[in-house]
Amino acid sequence: MPEEFDPTGGNVAVTASFTIEGAAPSVEVCSAAGVAYVKLRIWEQYPGGTSYSEDAWLVACPTGVVTTEAVLQPGTYRVALYAVSLDTDADAAVPSADEPIDPSMISTSDVAFADIAVVTSEGSALTVSLDLSAQMGEE
Repeated sequence: MPEEFDPTGGNVAVTASFTIEGAAPSVEVCSAAGVAYVKLRIWEQYPGGTSYSEDAWLVACPTGVVTTEAVLQPGTYRVALYAVSLDTDADAAVPSADEPIDPSMISTSDVAFADIAVVTSEGSALTVSLDLSAQMGEE
């Protein structure tokens, strides 16, 4: 049985900033794009690899950045951000940046679009900036 991918146990913190269809995230921009939350997921370097995420790596769209504590091992990863859709079955509104989030309410079927890039940590930082739009792809 293959070993489970777990990049934790190091001193590297991730800072993943994002735009929504080229615009800085705000309640208005996120609402127009139908995005409520953004989720960070770390993948093994090669396509088809497995991934790792934590509940805390989910933010309200207007926040504009997902940050982690210093938890990753130094290395090269595929870093992905997922735009999570608004709830279309209710009078949903984009949450404010400081509104509490219940990660158990989010599923992969809620993903509207995403972006991914291969990034190598530098010192104790892994920094990436991605654009979440309907045209997703890998850099």
